[in-house]
Formats: sequence, structure tokens, C-alpha cells
Amino acid sequence: MEQPYIPGFGYIPQTEAEWAAWQRQSDLEFQQFMQQNQVQWQQAMQKMQQEFINYYRQNTGDYNTPDAQAMVLGDRLWCQNNPVQCQQSNQAHAQRMQDIRAWGQQMLQNGNAYATQVDRNHQLFLEYIRQ
Repeated sequence: MEQPYIPGFGYIPQTEAEWAAWQRQSDLEFQQFMQQNQVQWQQAMQKMQQEFINYYRQNTGDYNTPDAQAMVLGDRLWCQNNPVQCQQSNQAHAQRMQDIRAWGQQMLQNGNAYATQVDRNHQLFLEYIRQ
């Protein structure tokens, strides 16, 4: 009997052990993908926060205020000194947030579709090994 091929999935594992190994590998790859995104996001946030901290300190000479407070004050100071750019930045931020929400919804839909396909693939696998 020829091993079935499913587009977007590949060849169906031959045994429950192979299926479990495939599922573990898929889960691991997904976790690594999410961890990489988390690290990239954290680095971008730290960079942005440091820029506001530096802006505050360079414009006020205040190097004693804690970083968290200096970041907020730096953001406010930058907006006071650059109102047009601040408004544009806020609008761009609002658009990014909307895009992220839409992306999140799409990822949720993709995840649900993926889960449905995995369930279908497992059912096909079970039917295949029973033949």
C-alpha cells in the first residue's frame, strides 16, 4: 500500500509513534517561532524606550531620575518639542495597533484552520493504519 500524501502536510506517518514525533516536532517549531518573535519584540521595545530615556537625559541634564520615569518624561518632552511628528507618530502607532489586531485575528483563524487540518490528518492517519 502506498503511503498517502496530503498537500501542505506531506506524507502521513506510518505509526502512532511517528505521528507523535511529527506532532512534537511541529509543536517545537511553533514554540521556537513564537520565542523568536517575543525576543525581537522585546529588543525593539527596549531600543525605543532607551531612545526616550536618552532624549530626556540629554535635554534636561537629569541623570538621576529612574529609567522608567525618564522614559515617560522623555516621551512627553519629545512630543512637546515635536508636536507634528508626535501626532504623526501617534497616528502611525494607532494604525500599527489596528494592523496587529487584524494580524492577531488572522493568526487565530490560521491556528484554528491548522488545528482542523491536523485533526483531519490524524483521522486520515488512523484510517490508513487500519487498512
